[in-house]
Amino acid sequence: MDNVNATICNSTKCTVFPTRTAETAYKIFCSSIITFSVILNTYEIYIYFVKRVRQSTFNRALANLAAANTLQAIGYFPYLFVDLQVLASLKNKIVERVVCGLVDGISIYFAFAISNAFILAFLSVHRYLVVKYPLRNYVIKTRWLIFGWLYGILWLVPNLLTLRYVETFCFRDFGGIESIGKMYKASLSIFGLFVPLGIMVLTYRLTIRTFNQNTELGTAESARLRYRKAVIRLLGCLILVQFISWCPFGCYFFFKMLYKYEGCCANHTDVFIYKCIMIPCLFAPLWNVIFHSSYCHEYRRAFFQTFGKIIKRTQPVKNDENEQCDAEGADDQN
Repeated sequence: MDNVNATICNSTKCTVFPTRTAETAYKIFCSSIITFSVILNTYEIYIYFVKRVRQSTFNRALANLAAANTLQAIGYFPYLFVDLQVLASLKNKIVERVVCGLVDGISIYFAFAISNAFILAFLSVHRYLVVKYPLRNYVIKTRWLIFGWLYGILWLVPNLLTLRYVETFCFRDFGGIESIGKMYKASLSIFGLFVPLGIMVLTYRLTIRTFNQNTELGTAESARLRYRKAVIRLLGCLILVQFISWCPFGCYFFFKMLYKYEGCCANHTDVFIYKCIMIPCLFAPLWNVIFHSSYCHEYRRAFFQTFGKIIKRTQPVKNDENEQCDAEGADDQN
């Protein structure tokens, strides 16, 4: 989120790739990932609101996760295609800061990536509470989801206010106080990425341990038990995707900021590395919706009804899968 373009990437006359063709290929590749992510996540939101899937609190949280995925993916488009040289003709400082933040700071992308991470962390906490206290009625509260959205958006504000446009590039201005800049960047990595990841991993590990302990008390596998297994597997996949996608970027960003204040991408090599480690991050919203749509027959059926002419239809859903989804109401009451 730092001055990733500096004096190198803001200009259309220079590139970090060997040729213009390679740069174009990178843009097309990233755009394809983003486009598929937006289409699939938007459709998942649609099938929830038209009530083609069960209106449980867990599915509502998945719809919020899909919305964050959609906005996150869209937020990367300005970084790929907007040329900041258009600001040279503008004299409005506020517009310059906002455009610098949206393009050079990729503010929209990172803000909703943070929201995504916290919503997923709340899902993991909720699943642990359901498994730990099976006789209590735990639901994913609306205020949890609202907090996840607002938390990510709040990080957008300093990212917009601290960027300034000068001549042909954007740079961060913390009033000449280097310690403030380092503190902001380090706290962004810690509280925007590593804290929610830590919550996910810790609560998921506790969920697995508690679930195994509880299932040892009996051998009968009910519909509710099968459903809980399916949800735990889903959460495990989502957390693994989040971890694999964001840890390389988070570590790079955190240690680069501490090591070199002038920017995580102060030369061609840094910018090239930055663009490469962003690719797994771009895949995260796409993989998320694939796992969302595969954990329950309701989502699979809705997707295949729409895309059945393109994708070969699967075999008819087995009865035990129907029972898994029907048992959902026992854990997630509206």
